Amino acid sequence: MTLKEVGIVIGKKLLTRRRAIRINPVMVSFKDTEVKTGGLLTGWYGEAKSVKKAKANYCKRIRGQILVTDAMLKTRKETQLPPRITVK
Repeated sequence: MTLKEVGIVIGKKLLTRRRAIRINPVMVSFKDTEVKTGGLLTGWYGEAKSVKKAKANYCKRIRGQILVTDAMLKTRKETQLPPRITVK
């Protein structure tokens, strides 16, 4: 499954942000999503020096995890991600 396909399944866009720091200034994550780890919801993101590498980093971090969208709303949805997610 690709990162784009994950976005389609969960119905969320991938956000790209830039930080004013030298080390890993690019961050990517899906809008309004958290990862369920044990009993906690935590915000995960990919980070790197380029958008492509940040997306690859995000794929590595979220693969096999449970992604929760709209956690505090009635539209909350939990999606078990596959063990392999690629950028393309």
